Amino acid sequence: MFLLMAAACTDSKTTPTNTGETGTYETDTDTDADTDSDTDADTDSDTDSDTDTDPTSTVLISFDEPVPPALTTFGGEISTLVPDPTNASNTVAQLVKVNTAEVWAGTTMSYCEGQAVAVMPFSVTDTKMSLRVWAEDAGVPIRLKIEDSKDATITCETEAVTTAASTWETLEFDFSAPASGTAAYDPTQNFDKVSVFPNFGTAGADAGEKTYYVDDLTFLGVVFSTDCVPLGPSETFPITFDDPNTIYTLAGFGGAEDAAVEADPDDATNLVARAIKSNTAETWAGTTFSTLPNNSVTPFPLNAGDLEVTMRVRPPRSGIPIRLKIEDSTDPTRSVETDAFTTSADTWQTLTFDFGAQADGTAAWDASYTYDRVSVFIDYDTNGASGGGGTMYWDDLTP
Repeated sequence: MFLLMAAACTDSKTTPTNTGETGTYETDTDTDADTDSDTDADTDSDTDSDTDTDPTSTVLISFDEPVPPALTTFGGEISTLVPDPTNASNTVAQLVKVNTAEVWAGTTMSYCEGQAVAVMPFSVTDTKMSLRVWAEDAGVPIRLKIEDSKDATITCETEAVTTAASTWETLEFDFSAPASGTAAYDPTQNFDKVSVFPNFGTAGADAGEKTYYVDDLTFLGVVFSTDCVPLGPSETFPITFDDPNTIYTLAGFGGAEDAAVEADPDDATNLVARAIKSNTAETWAGTTFSTLPNNSVTPFPLNAGDLEVTMRVRPPRSGIPIRLKIEDSTDPTRSVETDAFTTSADTWQTLTFDFGAQADGTAAWDASYTYDRVSVFIDYDTNGASGGGGTMYWDDLTP
Protein backbone atom coordinates (compact mmCIF):
# COMPACT_ATOMS: atom_id res chain seq x y z
CA MET A 1 0.00 0.00 0.00
CA PHE A 2 1.05 3.62 -0.38
CA LEU A 3 0.81 6.60 1.99
CA LEU A 4 0.36 10.15 0.72
CA MET A 5 1.48 13.34 2.41
CA ALA A 6 -0.24 16.68 2.27
CA ALA A 7 1.45 19.21 0.05
CA ALA A 8 0.84 21.18 -3.05
CA CYS A 9 3.14 22.82 -5.49
CA THR A 10 2.70 25.16 -8.37
CA ASP A 11 4.61 25.32 -11.63
CA SER A 12 8.40 25.32 -12.01
CA LYS A 13 10.99 22.66 -12.71
CA THR A 14 9.36 19.26 -12.35
CA THR A 15 10.22 15.63 -12.85
CA PRO A 16 8.53 14.40 -16.03
CA THR A 17 6.28 11.38 -15.86
CA ASN A 18 4.85 9.22 -18.57
CA THR A 19 1.44 10.70 -18.54
CA GLY A 20 2.79 13.84 -19.81
CA GLU A 21 4.55 15.86 -17.23
CA THR A 22 6.45 18.91 -18.08
CA GLY A 23 9.58 20.50 -16.82
CA THR A 24 13.31 20.37 -16.58
CA TYR A 25 14.94 17.12 -15.55
CA GLU A 26 16.45 17.63 -12.13
CA THR A 27 19.51 15.59 -11.23
CA ASP A 28 20.02 17.16 -7.82
CA THR A 29 19.83 14.38 -5.27
CA ASP A 30 19.74 16.65 -2.22
CA THR A 31 16.79 15.64 -0.12
CA ASP A 32 14.58 18.00 1.75
CA ALA A 33 13.03 15.30 3.86
CA ASP A 34 14.55 14.59 7.28
CA THR A 35 15.82 11.03 7.38
CA ASP A 36 16.13 10.60 11.14
CA SER A 37 15.27 7.05 12.06
CA ASP A 38 12.44 8.17 14.33
CA THR A 39 10.75 10.44 11.81
CA ASP A 40 11.08 9.89 8.09
CA ALA A 41 12.33 6.34 8.01
CA ASP A 42 10.88 3.94 10.53
CA THR A 43 12.11 0.42 9.97
CA ASP A 44 9.23 -2.04 10.29
CA SER A 45 9.93 -5.22 12.21
CA ASP A 46 7.00 -6.88 10.53
CA THR A 47 6.32 -7.25 6.83
CA ASP A 48 2.57 -6.78 6.80
CA SER A 49 0.99 -3.63 5.49
CA ASP A 50 0.60 -0.84 8.03
CA THR A 51 -2.93 0.16 7.22
CA ASP A 52 -4.18 0.08 10.82
CA THR A 53 -1.34 1.86 12.61
CA ASP A 54 -2.80 5.36 12.50
CA PRO A 55 -6.58 5.87 12.61
CA THR A 56 -6.15 9.50 11.55
CA SER A 57 -4.51 8.64 8.23
CA THR A 58 -5.87 7.32 4.94
CA VAL A 59 -4.35 4.57 2.85
CA LEU A 60 -4.78 5.45 -0.80
CA ILE A 61 -3.22 2.34 -2.31
CA SER A 62 -2.51 -0.93 -0.49
CA PHE A 63 -1.91 -3.04 -3.63
CA ASP A 64 -4.28 -5.61 -2.13
CA GLU A 65 -7.42 -4.03 -3.56
CA PRO A 66 -9.94 -6.30 -5.37
CA VAL A 67 -9.35 -4.17 -8.48
CA PRO A 68 -5.58 -3.80 -8.72
CA PRO A 69 -4.19 -0.27 -9.07
CA ALA A 70 -2.51 0.75 -12.31
CA LEU A 71 1.26 1.18 -12.54
CA THR A 72 2.35 3.47 -15.37
CA THR A 73 6.10 3.54 -15.90
CA PHE A 74 8.43 5.94 -17.66
CA GLY A 75 12.11 6.59 -18.23
CA GLY A 76 13.20 2.96 -18.20
CA GLU A 77 11.50 1.50 -15.16
CA ILE A 78 9.62 -1.82 -15.11
CA SER A 79 6.87 -2.07 -12.49
CA THR A 80 4.60 -4.97 -11.61
CA LEU A 81 2.43 -6.20 -8.73
CA VAL A 82 4.12 -9.13 -6.96
CA PRO A 83 4.05 -10.95 -3.63
CA ASP A 84 5.95 -9.20 -0.87
CA PRO A 85 9.47 -10.74 -0.87
CA THR A 86 9.22 -11.20 2.90
CA ASN A 87 5.53 -12.12 3.19
CA ALA A 88 3.95 -13.95 0.27
CA SER A 89 0.42 -13.21 1.51
CA ASN A 90 0.91 -9.46 0.97
CA THR A 91 0.87 -7.87 -2.49
CA VAL A 92 3.26 -5.00 -3.21
CA ALA A 93 4.60 -3.08 -6.21
CA GLN A 94 7.99 -4.11 -7.56
CA LEU A 95 9.92 -1.31 -9.28
CA VAL A 96 12.95 -2.34 -11.32
CA LYS A 97 15.18 0.54 -12.40
CA VAL A 98 17.11 -1.13 -15.23
CA ASN A 99 20.68 -0.38 -16.22
CA THR A 100 19.52 1.80 -19.12
CA ALA A 101 17.05 3.85 -17.07
CA GLU A 102 17.02 7.64 -17.01
CA VAL A 103 17.78 9.60 -13.84
CA TRP A 104 14.06 10.41 -13.66
CA ALA A 105 12.73 6.88 -14.24
CA GLY A 106 9.65 6.24 -12.15
CA THR A 107 6.11 4.93 -11.79
CA THR A 108 2.73 6.62 -11.50
CA MET A 109 0.36 4.75 -9.17
CA SER A 110 -3.36 5.20 -9.78
CA TYR A 111 -6.85 3.73 -9.62
CA CYS A 112 -8.97 6.50 -11.22
CA GLU A 113 -9.22 7.64 -14.82
CA GLY A 114 -6.38 9.78 -16.10
CA GLN A 115 -3.78 8.04 -13.94
CA ALA A 116 -5.32 9.67 -10.89
CA VAL A 117 -6.24 8.87 -7.29
CA ALA A 118 -8.75 10.58 -5.04
CA VAL A 119 -8.18 14.29 -4.52
CA MET A 120 -5.94 14.58 -1.47
CA PRO A 121 -6.88 17.13 1.24
CA PHE A 122 -3.58 18.95 1.51
CA SER A 123 -3.57 22.00 3.74
CA VAL A 124 -1.20 24.29 5.58
CA THR A 125 -0.93 21.73 8.37
CA ASP A 126 -1.58 18.47 6.49
CA THR A 127 1.44 18.21 4.25
CA LYS A 128 2.70 14.65 4.56
CA MET A 129 2.41 11.23 3.00
CA SER A 130 4.16 7.96 3.77
CA LEU A 131 5.22 4.95 1.77
CA ARG A 132 6.67 1.64 2.87
CA VAL A 133 9.85 0.98 0.89
CA TRP A 134 12.21 -1.97 0.49
CA ALA A 135 15.51 -1.05 -1.19
CA GLU A 136 18.68 -3.00 -1.86
CA ASP A 137 20.79 -0.21 -0.35
CA ALA A 138 20.67 2.36 2.41
CA GLY A 139 21.15 6.02 1.56
CA VAL A 140 18.98 5.94 -1.57
CA PRO A 141 16.84 9.03 -2.30
CA ILE A 142 13.21 8.14 -3.00
CA ARG A 143 11.31 11.00 -4.61
CA LEU A 144 7.53 11.34 -4.40
CA LYS A 145 5.67 13.69 -6.72
CA ILE A 146 2.08 14.88 -6.54
CA GLU A 147 0.28 16.79 -9.25
CA ASP A 148 -3.03 17.81 -10.73
CA SER A 149 -4.02 15.04 -13.16
CA LYS A 150 -5.63 17.63 -15.42
CA ASP A 151 -2.76 20.11 -15.36
CA ALA A 152 0.77 18.70 -15.41
CA THR A 153 2.26 22.11 -14.62
CA ILE A 154 0.79 21.94 -11.10
CA THR A 155 3.14 19.73 -9.11
CA CYS A 156 5.06 19.28 -5.89
CA GLU A 157 8.01 16.97 -5.24
CA THR A 158 9.87 15.94 -2.13
CA GLU A 159 12.31 13.22 -1.08
CA ALA A 160 13.13 10.86 1.74
CA VAL A 161 16.21 8.66 2.01
CA THR A 162 16.36 4.96 2.84
CA THR A 163 18.21 4.11 6.05
CA ALA A 164 18.41 0.33 5.75
CA ALA A 165 19.30 -2.25 3.11
CA SER A 166 17.08 -5.14 2.01
CA THR A 167 14.43 -4.53 4.64
CA TRP A 168 11.10 -2.72 4.86
CA GLU A 169 10.92 0.77 6.32
CA THR A 170 8.28 3.48 6.29
CA LEU A 171 9.45 6.71 4.69
CA GLU A 172 7.66 9.97 5.36
CA PHE A 173 7.42 12.65 2.68
CA ASP A 174 6.79 16.26 3.68
CA PHE A 175 5.71 18.33 0.70
CA SER A 176 6.08 21.56 2.67
CA ALA A 177 9.82 20.88 2.17
CA PRO A 178 9.96 20.46 -1.63
CA ALA A 179 13.01 19.07 -3.41
CA SER A 180 15.60 21.59 -4.55
CA GLY A 181 14.78 23.18 -7.89
CA THR A 182 11.13 22.11 -7.90
CA ALA A 183 7.89 23.99 -7.36
CA ALA A 184 6.92 25.43 -3.99
CA TYR A 185 4.23 23.79 -1.92
CA ASP A 186 0.78 25.25 -2.58
CA PRO A 187 -1.98 23.58 -0.53
CA THR A 188 -4.71 25.34 -2.52
CA GLN A 189 -4.05 23.19 -5.58
CA ASN A 190 -5.95 20.08 -6.65
CA PHE A 191 -3.58 17.13 -6.13
CA ASP A 192 -4.88 13.77 -7.36
CA LYS A 193 -1.88 12.09 -8.96
CA VAL A 194 1.15 10.41 -7.37
CA SER A 195 4.43 9.16 -8.83
CA VAL A 196 7.46 7.58 -7.17
CA PHE A 197 11.05 7.82 -8.40
CA PRO A 198 13.53 5.37 -6.82
CA ASN A 199 17.12 6.57 -6.59
CA PHE A 200 16.14 9.83 -8.24
CA GLY A 201 19.03 11.66 -9.89
CA THR A 202 21.10 8.56 -10.66
CA ALA A 203 20.96 6.86 -14.05
CA GLY A 204 20.69 3.11 -14.36
CA ALA A 205 24.03 3.04 -16.15
CA ASP A 206 25.69 4.44 -13.02
CA ALA A 207 23.88 2.44 -10.34
CA GLY A 208 23.31 -0.78 -12.26
CA GLU A 209 19.95 -2.52 -12.29
CA LYS A 210 18.25 -2.18 -8.90
CA THR A 211 15.00 -3.58 -7.54
CA TYR A 212 12.72 -1.73 -5.13
CA TYR A 213 9.41 -2.66 -3.53
CA VAL A 214 6.78 -0.21 -2.29
CA ASP A 215 3.58 -0.64 -0.32
CA ASP A 216 0.88 1.30 1.55
CA LEU A 217 0.72 4.72 -0.03
CA THR A 218 -0.84 6.80 2.76
CA PHE A 219 -1.98 10.35 3.37
CA LEU A 220 -1.07 11.32 6.92
CA GLY A 221 -3.23 13.11 9.44
CA VAL A 222 -6.63 13.10 7.72
CA VAL A 223 -9.34 10.51 7.12
CA PHE A 224 -11.14 11.12 3.81
CA SER A 225 -12.96 9.34 1.01
CA THR A 226 -10.72 7.64 -1.53
CA ASP A 227 -13.48 7.58 -4.17
CA CYS A 228 -12.67 8.84 -7.64
CA VAL A 229 -14.10 12.18 -8.69
CA PRO A 230 -16.85 11.62 -11.30
CA LEU A 231 -16.27 13.40 -14.58
CA GLY A 232 -18.64 14.70 -17.20
CA PRO A 233 -18.74 13.22 -20.71
CA SER A 234 -15.29 13.13 -22.29
CA GLU A 235 -14.49 15.12 -25.37
CA THR A 236 -15.11 13.29 -28.64
CA PHE A 237 -13.87 15.08 -31.78
CA PRO A 238 -12.16 17.35 -32.41
CA ILE A 239 -9.63 16.67 -29.65
CA THR A 240 -8.85 20.19 -28.49
CA PHE A 241 -7.11 19.61 -25.10
CA ASP A 242 -9.33 22.35 -23.65
CA ASP A 243 -12.35 20.44 -22.34
CA PRO A 244 -12.55 20.73 -18.50
CA ASN A 245 -14.49 17.44 -18.26
CA THR A 246 -11.88 15.43 -20.12
CA ILE A 247 -8.72 13.90 -18.70
CA TYR A 248 -6.15 13.93 -21.48
CA THR A 249 -3.52 11.24 -21.09
CA LEU A 250 -0.24 11.41 -23.01
CA ALA A 251 1.88 8.24 -22.95
CA GLY A 252 5.24 8.59 -24.63
CA PHE A 253 7.51 5.76 -25.72
CA GLY A 254 10.84 5.14 -27.39
CA GLY A 255 12.39 8.35 -26.11
CA ALA A 256 9.39 10.68 -26.27
CA GLU A 257 8.21 10.09 -22.70
CA ASP A 258 8.40 13.79 -21.85
CA ALA A 259 4.91 14.75 -22.99
CA ALA A 260 2.22 16.97 -21.51
CA VAL A 261 -0.81 19.15 -22.07
CA GLU A 262 0.27 22.74 -21.59
CA ALA A 263 -0.24 26.28 -22.80
CA ASP A 264 0.21 27.01 -26.50
CA PRO A 265 3.62 28.75 -26.82
CA ASP A 266 1.96 31.32 -29.08
CA ASP A 267 -1.32 31.74 -27.21
CA ALA A 268 -1.33 31.22 -23.45
CA THR A 269 -5.14 30.96 -23.40
CA ASN A 270 -5.10 27.81 -25.53
CA LEU A 271 -4.11 24.37 -24.26
CA VAL A 272 -2.25 22.02 -26.60
CA ALA A 273 -0.28 18.77 -26.46
CA ARG A 274 3.51 18.84 -26.38
CA ALA A 275 6.12 16.10 -26.72
CA ILE A 276 9.90 16.15 -26.75
CA LYS A 277 11.72 13.57 -28.85
CA SER A 278 15.04 13.25 -27.05
CA ASN A 279 18.47 13.11 -28.67
CA THR A 280 18.66 9.44 -27.66
CA ALA A 281 15.21 8.57 -29.01
CA GLU A 282 14.43 5.64 -31.28
CA THR A 283 13.31 6.14 -34.89
CA TRP A 284 9.80 5.14 -33.76
CA ALA A 285 9.59 7.38 -30.69
CA GLY A 286 6.09 8.74 -30.30
CA THR A 287 3.18 9.63 -28.07
CA THR A 288 -0.22 8.02 -27.62
CA PHE A 289 -2.80 10.62 -26.62
CA SER A 290 -6.21 9.70 -25.30
CA THR A 291 -9.42 10.94 -23.74
CA LEU A 292 -10.82 7.64 -22.43
CA PRO A 293 -9.58 4.70 -20.35
CA ASN A 294 -7.20 2.16 -21.87
CA ASN A 295 -5.39 4.92 -23.79
CA SER A 296 -8.34 5.19 -26.14
CA VAL A 297 -10.50 7.81 -27.83
CA THR A 298 -13.95 7.81 -29.37
CA PRO A 299 -13.81 5.55 -32.47
CA PHE A 300 -12.77 7.48 -35.57
CA PRO A 301 -15.83 8.01 -37.79
CA LEU A 302 -14.01 7.13 -41.03
CA ASN A 303 -15.55 5.59 -44.13
CA ALA A 304 -14.32 4.58 -47.57
CA GLY A 305 -15.22 7.94 -49.04
CA ASP A 306 -13.67 10.04 -46.28
CA LEU A 307 -10.43 8.76 -44.76
CA GLU A 308 -8.76 12.09 -44.07
CA VAL A 309 -7.96 13.52 -40.65
CA THR A 310 -6.49 16.95 -39.96
CA MET A 311 -4.37 18.12 -37.07
CA ARG A 312 -2.66 21.38 -36.26
CA VAL A 313 1.04 20.97 -35.47
CA ARG A 314 3.94 23.22 -34.50
CA PRO A 315 6.99 21.16 -35.49
CA PRO A 316 10.70 21.71 -34.77
CA ARG A 317 11.71 21.60 -38.44
CA SER A 318 10.33 22.01 -41.94
CA GLY A 319 10.08 19.08 -44.34
CA ILE A 320 9.93 16.31 -41.74
CA PRO A 321 7.41 13.44 -41.71
CA ILE A 322 4.82 13.44 -38.96
CA ARG A 323 3.28 10.01 -38.72
CA LEU A 324 -0.21 9.42 -37.36
CA LYS A 325 -1.26 5.91 -36.38
CA ILE A 326 -4.72 4.76 -35.42
CA GLU A 327 -5.50 1.31 -34.07
CA ASP A 328 -7.93 -0.86 -32.17
CA SER A 329 -7.26 -0.33 -28.44
CA THR A 330 -8.15 -3.97 -27.77
CA ASP A 331 -6.11 -5.42 -30.65
CA PRO A 332 -2.95 -3.52 -31.67
CA THR A 333 -2.51 -5.76 -34.73
CA ARG A 334 -5.40 -3.82 -36.26
CA SER A 335 -3.89 -0.50 -37.25
CA VAL A 336 -3.27 1.93 -40.07
CA GLU A 337 -0.54 4.57 -40.36
CA THR A 338 0.07 7.50 -42.66
CA ASP A 339 2.48 10.43 -42.97
CA ALA A 340 2.18 14.15 -43.63
CA PHE A 341 5.11 16.54 -44.07
CA THR A 342 5.66 19.84 -42.33
CA THR A 343 6.12 23.00 -44.35
CA SER A 344 7.72 25.30 -41.78
CA ALA A 345 9.46 25.23 -38.42
CA ASP A 346 8.16 26.49 -35.07
CA THR A 347 4.94 27.82 -36.58
CA TRP A 348 1.43 26.40 -36.51
CA GLN A 349 0.21 24.64 -39.64
CA THR A 350 -2.61 22.23 -40.43
CA LEU A 351 -1.57 18.84 -41.77
CA THR A 352 -3.88 16.42 -43.54
CA PHE A 353 -3.43 12.70 -42.89
CA ASP A 354 -4.98 10.41 -45.49
CA PHE A 355 -5.49 6.91 -44.12
CA GLY A 356 -6.45 5.80 -47.61
CA ALA A 357 -2.77 6.24 -48.46
CA GLN A 358 -1.09 4.20 -45.75
CA ALA A 359 2.64 4.47 -45.10
CA ASP A 360 4.89 2.02 -46.95
CA GLY A 361 5.11 -1.32 -45.25
CA THR A 362 2.09 -0.79 -43.01
CA ALA A 363 -1.43 -2.20 -43.10
CA ALA A 364 -4.24 -0.71 -45.16
CA TRP A 365 -7.38 0.78 -43.64
CA ASP A 366 -10.03 -1.88 -43.00
CA ALA A 367 -13.68 -0.84 -42.77
CA SER A 368 -14.45 -3.76 -40.45
CA TYR A 369 -12.05 -2.53 -37.75
CA THR A 370 -12.70 -0.14 -34.89
CA TYR A 371 -9.99 2.51 -34.65
CA ASP A 372 -10.10 4.05 -31.18
CA ARG A 373 -6.47 4.74 -30.29
CA VAL A 374 -4.19 7.36 -31.82
CA SER A 375 -0.44 8.00 -31.67
CA VAL A 376 1.77 10.66 -33.23
CA PHE A 377 5.44 10.26 -34.23
CA ILE A 378 7.76 13.26 -34.69
CA ASP A 379 10.18 13.03 -37.64
CA TYR A 380 9.36 9.38 -38.05
CA ASP A 381 12.20 7.02 -39.05
CA THR A 382 14.99 9.34 -37.88
CA ASN A 383 16.43 8.70 -34.44
CA GLY A 384 17.38 11.38 -31.96
CA ALA A 385 21.12 10.82 -32.39
CA SER A 386 20.79 11.54 -36.12
CA GLY A 387 18.99 14.83 -35.60
CA GLY A 388 15.44 13.54 -35.44
CA GLY A 389 14.71 14.95 -32.01
CA GLY A 390 12.99 18.15 -30.98
CA THR A 391 9.84 19.58 -29.47
CA MET A 392 6.49 19.49 -31.22
CA TYR A 393 3.09 20.82 -30.22
CA TRP A 394 -0.21 19.65 -31.67
CA ASP A 395 -3.90 20.49 -31.34
CA ASP A 396 -7.37 20.05 -32.83
CA LEU A 397 -7.31 16.48 -34.17
CA THR A 398 -10.35 16.40 -36.45
CA PRO A 399 -11.72 13.50 -38.56
